[in-house]
Amino acid sequence: MIWLRRTVQGTCLLGFVLLFLRARFPFHPDPAPDLLLRASPLAPLFVGWVERAIPWNLWPGLLVLAMTPWLGRFFCGWFCPLGSLLDLVGRWLAPSSPERTGSQTPAWPRAKYLLLWAMVVAATGGLALWTWFDPLGLLNRGMAVVLYPIGTWLVLGLLGLLALVPGAEGLAAAGRAWIKRWIMPEPQALPAFLWPTLIFFLGVLTTEWVARRWWCRSLCPVGALLGLCARFRVWPRQVDQTCVQCRQCARRCPMGAIPPDDVTATSPLECTVCLECLDHCPVGIRAISFGPARPTGHPLPVAAGRRSFLQAAGLGLLAAAGHRLAHPDPEGRARLLRPPGARPEPAFLDRCIRCLACVRVCASNGACLHPTGLEFGPAALWTPRAIMKTGYCEYNCNLCGEVCPTGAIRRLPLPEKQKRPMGLAYFNKNLCIPYARFTDCLVCEEHCPLPAKAIQIHEREVELPGGGQTIVKFPYVVRERCIGCGICEHKCPLPGSPGVYVVAENEQRA
Repeated sequence: MIWLRRTVQGTCLLGFVLLFLRARFPFHPDPAPDLLLRASPLAPLFVGWVERAIPWNLWPGLLVLAMTPWLGRFFCGWFCPLGSLLDLVGRWLAPSSPERTGSQTPAWPRAKYLLLWAMVVAATGGLALWTWFDPLGLLNRGMAVVLYPIGTWLVLGLLGLLALVPGAEGLAAAGRAWIKRWIMPEPQALPAFLWPTLIFFLGVLTTEWVARRWWCRSLCPVGALLGLCARFRVWPRQVDQTCVQCRQCARRCPMGAIPPDDVTATSPLECTVCLECLDHCPVGIRAISFGPARPTGHPLPVAAGRRSFLQAAGLGLLAAAGHRLAHPDPEGRARLLRPPGARPEPAFLDRCIRCLACVRVCASNGACLHPTGLEFGPAALWTPRAIMKTGYCEYNCNLCGEVCPTGAIRRLPLPEKQKRPMGLAYFNKNLCIPYARFTDCLVCEEHCPLPAKAIQIHEREVELPGGGQTIVKFPYVVRERCIGCGICEHKCPLPGSPGVYVVAENEQRA
């Protein structure tokens, strides 16, 4: 049966990648590219906890939570794309062996429960720490910021080298054409905050060097949540009297769910129904089976006692208090531009799972959105922000709302999106060419996409520093029309700091 699980795992991982690649321009809404992202069990828990309502749009995650008390942590063993990727990486980094699997490998099973509890307390205080560790958001974030940009760069570089080989020019051209059609139809944008994201993502993957599924056993908050839901599972692993006590199941279990001193017992908190115990059992299905049985509880790890949970709650409360009491930087906040359709900042931070699907789809159009670093505080880490110097918000694009799995960015019809301000443009008269050099420059006005231009031109006669007079066309912003799309800042011909820039003033949140 293990072949069936690996087939399902491979299908889910491949589906996740294909949906990721479909989140691009030209956009096709079917199948929904955010479908698997909405399967995260953490999102319904925390979004519902904060908003005091059931988030029905996250129905895939609700379905996983509803099925877990019956089937156990099946999501971790069969459907989680990050778990599937960890299995692949583990087979490459550290081939399976009895010495590196099962209860013999080091793990901190209690840590994930303490981390989950700290996240619950922090979320109650307004700090969404859980979004850093959500496995589906983490994988999508790693693909958007790390794997996709670096992978396409490497492939295109190899095709460039292939084109230098005599007789291989046609093959290289065909490869580039295929990539441009199916994978990267627009110029590749390199997101900001790449190196910290790379280190975090690779750090999760390389935990397989320590032990199989070490991340899932020790730190994954989804594993902790589903383990609690599976504590009284009604479809557990069962061992009958034909067991020969060879202990192969305990040695081979990647989650350490089978104690070596009693192989007839199974921890429902850790078992992911991976069926490896059945696959390695010399007796096979006659000794091990999965079926309905009378639910029996299973205690949490002994080390995770009341004192540990109080300490975790204190850390979560301290983090939330630090977030609440941190002194805001008015100048920095003015440069924090959110996508059009973003909810008000507190609700946006609570709902955004930092998957960066919006950054991925925006990179196909204008490279406007990038992941936020620590410059705006830990609470904003890995949330999308607009950097207009590297890109701009395309006037005829509303795709960021179309791919957001949690509604942190609302789906706005294109006519509404084209009227909703995300900021306001200002001219820096110390840098802007007409103001600083008394020379005409109409680039910003020419590129303004609004039918009634938000940047207008005012002509007046000025006296030149060296004497004489001339007529200069000075641009200015019509506040009531500007939507802060940033194309003026992006197209400004000045190197370095532009003569016109966009701030968050006048933004309208959904």
